[in-house]
Amino acid sequence: MAGTRSASRRRLLATLIVVVNAAIQAALVAAAPPLPLDAAAFGLALVSGVSLVLAAVGLWMLARADTSWRPSALVVASALAIAATMLVAPVAVPLVAAVTCPIIAAAGPVRAWDAMRRRPWHTAGLLLVTIVGVVLATVVALLFGLFVTGAVGSAATWVVIGSGAAALTGSWARWERRDSWVRGVAAAMTQP
Repeated sequence: MAGTRSASRRRLLATLIVVVNAAIQAALVAAAPPLPLDAAAFGLALVSGVSLVLAAVGLWMLARADTSWRPSALVVASALAIAATMLVAPVAVPLVAAVTCPIIAAAGPVRAWDAMRRRPWHTAGLLLVTIVGVVLATVVALLFGLFVTGAVGSAATWVVIGSGAAALTGSWARWERRDSWVRGVAAAMTQP
């Protein structure tokens, strides 16, 4: 029963994070200046980026049930890598996003690589789902931007994309927990 309450509480908090981020993004769209290259527009874009990174950190902390600094630092580093990829090769963003997920979930590249070696098919499936999810999020953002504009469209976009992000972070966290269990069973079986 306590596990159910904890899972329900995490789902409620994830929903709250998604909705608050969507409200912030919608407010920023409503407050946007008429000229896109205005200094205020750059400031709003910065606030938007910070809001997105904080929402991602919150979702990963909930999914991993971990409040240590390392996964949060990995989320920030991943966000910077994705932002740099957007500038250099936007078509590679889904791949970069997918590759960073197991690293964040396992709290480091070494543990992520070990988990990938132990469960290659499960990892490959999750990588593929993540890539498809990022591509679908892009399509959703484009369609909402075309058909539902303004603050309402922004809020709807970020609720849909945030819900997908919450599902993906939960899937990657379960992947890591399962690998931790497998690692523990293997270690117990090798002891005399």
